[in-house]
This record gives sequence, structure tokens and C-alpha cells, in this order.
Amino acid sequence: MASDGDYVYGLLIDIADADLKTLRRKEGHPNSYEETPVEVETFDGALVQNVKTYKAVKERELPKHQPPTREYLDLIIKIADKYDFHRSYVEFLQSVETK
Repeated sequence: MASDGDYVYGLLIDIADADLKTLRRKEGHPNSYEETPVEVETFDGALVQNVKTYKAVKERELPKHQPPTREYLDLIIKIADKYDFHRSYVEFLQSVETK
């Protein structure tokens, strides 16, 4: 659920159409997850339009936040460290409750 002032660090990856087809299948598109285009601001302030993100389809949304598994969160933290995400964001990730 979005709220004012929230932000998410992440990686932008340019992929070929054939790989997009594979990604859509792995994400359960369109039955479990739908593509949601967003505008992204890069670290240097540039805006990138129509970035594909994935969001649970309305029928599969749950009434409250579902915590990630420890393994998934550890992977996100490892990537955040590797790509030098802002330290406060990494600390936030480390504070997230897991299943």
C-alpha cells in the first residue's frame, strides 16, 4: 500500500522482450500479479517513465501486509549492500519482520 513520503530503492534492469516473457511467467502475470507502470527517479535525479513493476491482482490482495521470508529479505539486503544503497535504507530493511 502506498503512502505519502514512502520510497523504495531498487535496480532498473533493461531486458529483452524474450526475457520479459519469462519474467511475466515467473511473476504469475496476469493471474497473480499485474504489471503496474511507475515513474522512477534515479540517484542522479533523472526520471524514467513507464518502469514495469508487479503488484498482486485485486482478487489476491490480502487485508494486511505479509512479511517476507528471511531468505528473501536477506537476498534484498545483500543486493542493497552490493549496489551501495543508502545506509538508512539498508538499516530499514534489516528491521523488517520476517515470517
